[in-house]
Amino acid sequence: MRFLAHQFLLNPGFWIFCVLIGGMVLNYKKRRWLVMPLAILAFMFFPKPIQYLVEKEERRFPIWESHQTFAPYIVVLGSGGTPDEALGPTQRLSHGSLWRVTQGVEVWKQIPESKLVFSSAGRPGYISQAEIYAEAARSWGVPDSIIRVVPTPLNTQEEARDFVVAFPEAKAVILVTSALHMPRAKKIFEKLGLKVIPALSDFRVKRHPDGERFEWIPSLEAMMMWQGYVKEKLGILLVSWDEGT
Repeated sequence: MRFLAHQFLLNPGFWIFCVLIGGMVLNYKKRRWLVMPLAILAFMFFPKPIQYLVEKEERRFPIWESHQTFAPYIVVLGSGGTPDEALGPTQRLSHGSLWRVTQGVEVWKQIPESKLVFSSAGRPGYISQAEIYAEAARSWGVPDSIIRVVPTPLNTQEEARDFVVAFPEAKAVILVTSALHMPRAKKIFEKLGLKVIPALSDFRVKRHPDGERFEWIPSLEAMMMWQGYVKEKLGILLVSWDEGT
């Protein structure tokens, strides 16, 4: 009974999937043009297809632990956070930035002679997200002498540009960002002449050695993964188009 409750009764993705299927059935004769869009939306709620695509993208580069290579700067890209003073430094991080900052600190522990650079602007009148990340790193024992903050960029293109402006002597960086975002971010930093050593974080697809379960059950998470995947693919196309113009 618990399985049925968690996987079906309390699963919004399952009920949205049922509504879409119902719409297909009801409109099959009267509005056949509507059936195909509804079928595509229903398909996007199944985890397995998008997990395959996301995993393929996330595994394009080896994990950091398998190719530890020195570079003078470890650049942690932004991924959200809040300057809520009622929360502790770690709790101010978003889900994505928590993984990125954690990975950045772990990489620094292995090559402590490198500088740890946090990047990303905040809302006007508030501290930058980069400073929020730096505060979390300090609370984990990273000394101020190691930390650098780039508080101005609003997107990945600006993060690469502003890093080069702040550290014009840099020739190579260890780039820390989510595994799905890495192909696009690496391409953007390389456009500015930097050698990029990937340090992947925040994997969306993680496989259990004993195999996966319930991949056939519709879920909202699958739809959210489609959103992230399409965003990155479109972003890479825009970067490539910009190179050709």
